[in-house]
Amino acid sequence: MSQHSEIDESGRVIHALLEQIDQLKADLKRQERFYEQEKSAWLAGSVQGLVSQFRMHETILLHLGNLDNGHLADAMVRGGQPGDVVEAALLHAFYLARASLSPEVITAVREAANHGMRRWQ
Repeated sequence: MSQHSEIDESGRVIHALLEQIDQLKADLKRQERFYEQEKSAWLAGSVQGLVSQFRMHETILLHLGNLDNGHLADAMVRGGQPGDVVEAALLHAFYLARASLSPEVITAVREAANHGMRRWQ
């Protein structure tokens, strides 16, 4: 075999290997996306199940602010939380701004909770 044909053969082998590497990279990216979606779906289901259990035991998520559920979800997702997980939790949230309470009582509750920064124990 001549040196020129050996170089050509080596070039074909290298090219084939590079194509396989590119294919493996693409496959890996697809698998990573799939696993992220699966993990997110599992987490959303777990969050929803947990919050449901809290509600069964008279424990609720109470939003003290003025944002509606859509704007609250958007703000939380922009803050880095997975959207489907946020939505799963917010399905069970209560919104103080929608409560049938006087504005004075709503303000008093917000202040007593320090806008969510103080827990009553």
